[in-house]
Amino acid sequence: AYLAVNAQGDGVITSDEPFVNLEGVKFNKNLVSLQLQNDNFNASTITGCFFSCDGGKITKDPTIPFLFPDAHVYLEDALQTPTFTYVGGKYCIFQDAYIGIKAVRSDINSASCDFLNLMQNGNPLLKGIGIVAENISSNPRTINVSSRFTNLKNGITVKGNYDIDISNNDYFRDISDAAIFVNCFNYYRDISIYNIINFLKCNIGIRIHGSNMHAVNI
Repeated sequence: AYLAVNAQGDGVITSDEPFVNLEGVKFNKNLVSLQLQNDNFNASTITGCFFSCDGGKITKDPTIPFLFPDAHVYLEDALQTPTFTYVGGKYCIFQDAYIGIKAVRSDINSASCDFLNLMQNGNPLLKGIGIVAENISSNPRTINVSSRFTNLKNGITVKGNYDIDISNNDYFRDISDAAIFVNCFNYYRDISIYNIINFLKCNIGIRIHGSNMHAVNI
């Protein structure tokens, strides 16, 4: 599918916010599996879901040009987004697409997720990124991540106006660039990165760029 699950609000934070409840869903061969936009998603839950794209492309029809998924989950102007987490010992798993979760001016909450073997298909084949967050608006957003990252270009990439808490992560393994890359530009924000059990075979563990940061705790 081009878009498997889509929840789009009206841009007004009210009691009638969209509600998405996904548990143990297996997504496969979607351009985007889940899209949340323009509202508060505090009441939504995403637990124990599996995001993949067998063979790296969406269609099996050889007459159709190959379509490669960019991001399994796309968040745009989404506030208090649901925590992607495990249920019954089953983690949320992200693989095969170029990006696991992509956020534009949106909050991210990821706990007990596995981001592994993400890739940008095509020629050449490139390693992917677990989480990408971008916010150049004046309104700060938040990132809370406690997950696992394996065989990627970057584990987490953050650009712009975010308060960041990356903590209690099991490991970053086989990362060809930076496990955690932050470019805060000139936003006056807090960055907290701590209690990461293992950086293993990472070219760079933590890279932070920018100025005018409020507090950095590593």
